[in-house]
Amino acid sequence: MNGEKANGVFKMVTNQTESTTLKFVLDKVNQNHSEAARILGINRATLKKKVDLYKL
Repeated sequence: MNGEKANGVFKMVTNQTESTTLKFVLDKVNQNHSEAARILGINRATLKKKVDLYKL
């Protein structure tokens, strides 16, 4: 596997993992973005960007 293909696979797996994790946490806190951001250790604005990116 060349570097470009490996990078593509890594990005795909990372995006899928991140999306699944965000959905799981948001479901656990009843879509409370402030609480989800606190649990995930990220800024609420960052969470909002990721929610929009993954259409959660």
